[in-house]
Amino acid sequence: MEVSHIFRNIPELLALGLKVAKQLEKAAQNLQTDRSLIGNVFLDHVEEWNVYIKYVENFSRAKKTIRKLEEHPGPVGEAFTEALKVWQVSLSMKSRAPSRSI
Repeated sequence: MEVSHIFRNIPELLALGLKVAKQLEKAAQNLQTDRSLIGNVFLDHVEEWNVYIKYVENFSRAKKTIRKLEEHPGPVGEAFTEALKVWQVSLSMKSRAPSRSI
């Protein structure tokens, strides 16, 4: 059972998402003068979007790994289940936080 299957491509997705978000914020500031800036942000990263394909291709395997870890008897399964609960609470708290608008 490979825990790495769960997180495969996540660092690359995060890096791309942060980079694109930063560039979109900058483009949005100049939207009145040049509306093509938003589209250009996405086009500038056309070669990098394949990381999403890799993520989707691995998704089924990641879900199977999560199920196996949840069902694993003893301390491994218990620790994983507890970590999932903590993560879900953390996500819940973040979703309640005020969002920034561009």
